[in-house]
Amino acid sequence: MNENEYIKKIKEVINPEDILIFINKKDKNIFNIDEKSYENGISFTTEEGKTVFAEFEIDNSTEKNIRSAENYLKIMLNTKQVPEYFIFYLGKGIPLKIILTDNFKFNPEYIVINQYVAGEIFSYIKKSGINSLALISMPLMRDYDESLMNEHIDFVCTDKRIKKRTEILKLILIMIYFNFGEEFYLSLKVRIKNMFKIDIFEDERKNIFDEIKEKQDSFIEEGIKIGEEKILREKINVLFLKKFGTDYDEEIRSLIKMSDKDKIDYIFDNIFDLEINEIKEYLR
Repeated sequence: MNENEYIKKIKEVINPEDILIFINKKDKNIFNIDEKSYENGISFTTEEGKTVFAEFEIDNSTEKNIRSAENYLKIMLNTKQVPEYFIFYLGKGIPLKIILTDNFKFNPEYIVINQYVAGEIFSYIKKSGINSLALISMPLMRDYDESLMNEHIDFVCTDKRIKKRTEILKLILIMIYFNFGEEFYLSLKVRIKNMFKIDIFEDERKNIFDEIKEKQDSFIEEGIKIGEEKILREKINVLFLKKFGTDYDEEIRSLIKMSDKDKIDYIFDNIFDLEINEIKEYLR
């Protein structure tokens, strides 16, 4: 799963309220949510009529900063106002900040997830309410260790308030894979399946099996076609030997071997009406 696909999955499981808590606007109501225009973020309007844009980044770069600036301009043109622009950085280290110029003032606020303390965020979630964005991004935060990892996964598997549980677990495991390695990822997959009877990758596995089956069927069908062509060429060889005898030389054998099926079909259907020179000319 690449970065764009991962961000798309995040957008499918979070809601604007999750974002507002991170940007200290949890008391605001949300209107006019618009996700279609921006692949890497969510745009919405608060009850005060202020446009807020939350963008998600995993791998920060100058190219992406330019894209962010383009989004900023696009939102200003669409809404006729200067938006509050937040970049949620879901990568490692410190992101490369936007460079300002005298002619262009774009200064987004960065929410650097790896600067949060995982234990504090987890305590907040358990006491104050589910925040899907926080649950997904906890493996990036400070002090996230194996003990908290297991508690975190167990909580997501069992808390009845959590919606889209399977999708959230997938995103958490992918985050753990990239930040802690394959060993933790595989052990947690087993833990989730054995302890909680949740097979989070069942759909993906089924899709893979369906794809393999489709390829097998395609190979079988192709094999049948190849077999039919081989039989057809053999029949033509026999008929040519009978009709042309010694005139059926190596040149025409080679031409038949290299010709496509349509030409072979034509010759087979008209073999008794064609002379050897006509056949050679047609196949060349």
